Amino acid sequence: MSAFVDSTQENVTGNVTVKLYKGNISPACITSDNSLYSEDLATFSEDEVYNQKMLKVYKSIWSASKSGSIDERT
Repeated sequence: MSAFVDSTQENVTGNVTVKLYKGNISPACITSDNSLYSEDLATFSEDEVYNQKMLKVYKSIWSASKSGSIDERT
């Protein structure tokens, strides 16, 4: 078990800054050189990365799947 945990934590690096207030703790800043998060890809504003037209396609597929028009097993 220890070897498994060690292998899963090999790439875990970074710093976390937390806020303490009235007995509560909350993250204030999280940074890591190995982070998979990319602010350029996470944006939903109009840019070259995110195609706003795809939102309409996604909404229509999602609505159809919830109404039973699409078989979700396929």
